[in-house]
Amino acid sequence: MNTANHDAASSTEGLHSEPVSGRTMIAGLFAYQAQAESAIAQLRNTGFTDDQLDVVPSENRERAGLLVTVMTADRVAEALEILTRNGGDTGTGYAHLGSSQEPSPAATGERQRIELRAETLHVNKRQVKTGEVRIRKEIITEIRTIQVPVTREELVIEQHVFKEGEADTDAASNIQEIRIPLMEEQVVIEKRSVVIEEVFIDKQRIQEVRRITEPIRREQLLIEHEKFTDPTPDRLS
Repeated sequence: MNTANHDAASSTEGLHSEPVSGRTMIAGLFAYQAQAESAIAQLRNTGFTDDQLDVVPSENRERAGLLVTVMTADRVAEALEILTRNGGDTGTGYAHLGSSQEPSPAATGERQRIELRAETLHVNKRQVKTGEVRIRKEIITEIRTIQVPVTREELVIEQHVFKEGEADTDAASNIQEIRIPLMEEQVVIEKRSVVIEEVFIDKQRIQEVRRITEPIRREQLLIEHEKFTDPTPDRLS
């Protein structure tokens, strides 16, 4: 990169240099070093060489900062756009080297305009995964006791005594053994799966307000007064 050009640093609008035929100087004043470095990096990425670029501190008391200059013959608009995009104040934009320079507003007494810039916060939102919920069913075994009424048969024997002459001796003598089945009810357990409850699962969005704190920078106007002493008038002899 070229050495510092103090004549170019002394003014942000009327830029002066040695005449170079067919070339143009574009200058941008940056209040912050990071902005100037970003502009230089983008200029290099687009093909500008270090011989075409220069960075010098501004010697203007009213507008301190870094002055980035670009020497080019046919890429004036591109260089001007890069300087402006990165926050550079280009003033009149550029000056043709070797041509007559118009006097600056300060020299003609015209009103000058200074832009004060400030950073603003722009908030964007994006969806991020903060967790997940896994839902599943499990089988729990428990003991249930129920009372079931059952019926069973019992043998009931009634003995009847015959009087003389009432008994049938022939019928009684033919029966030697009698089998009587006794029945009872037994409990048979059968288990069936039935729906006893249902659960609905859904998601709902809850909106809340979060307070975000972030430092921002802004420019403020600094005014320095420089007093000049009046010269001592010559005495008449």
